[in-house]
Amino acid sequence: RCLSDWSSDVCSSDLALTVEECDLLADTLSDDAAALPVGSKKEELLKLARSYRILAQMKRLVLRAMN
Repeated sequence: RCLSDWSSDVCSSDLALTVEECDLLADTLSDDAAALPVGSKKEELLKLARSYRILAQMKRLVLRAMN
């Protein structure tokens, strides 16, 4: 099930990922997108990378609030 209120690209199963895993996924997706020619696939990967960066930021905020 996807979290449509902030991203339709990151699903609830992704919430189990650590901050570091989200950052790594975002970096990998960005690197993969950089190797592609301009087009919809490249834009999809960049959008997904941004979504994982947002997820990592949200997780950091939660962790800070808990400490």
